[in-house]
Amino acid sequence: MKHEQEIIEYIQANPVMVLSTVDDLGMPHGAAVYAYVKSAKKVYCITKTDTRKFQNLRANPHVAITIVNSEENSSLQATGHAGTVQDAAELEDVMGQMAKIYAKSPDWLPPIAKLRAGPYQVVGITLKDVRLARYLKEHPGSKAIFKEA
Repeated sequence: MKHEQEIIEYIQANPVMVLSTVDDLGMPHGAAVYAYVKSAKKVYCITKTDTRKFQNLRANPHVAITIVNSEENSSLQATGHAGTVQDAAELEDVMGQMAKIYAKSPDWLPPIAKLRAGPYQVVGITLKDVRLARYLKEHPGSKAIFKEA
């Protein structure tokens, strides 16, 4: 797919995403999390097992993500399927990369580290219907606004 690298670079440059989940009663919930991107079709986040988002993921693994860069007037939206990461090598890679992302934060510890909400869990999200929209300098209705993977 011709826009995969652009999508990867966008997520790397904007590592905070809103992870939208749905509970077992169909009620939506959004939570801001740090993202680590492995490919245009795979992103990861870390959460704790007693958070609302993790409980929702267990009840319904269908999710949506949204990333916004207001200075560039751009956004990325995708749907996907979330699951816990069990593979040791994959866990080590994600945790190492997430530590680099968190280290850029002025308060270093990610917000999730400050919650008493159970042990950490790495969540992998297999993305579907990824759409990157760059509105800056584009005319209304331009097809050049959207990039898909």
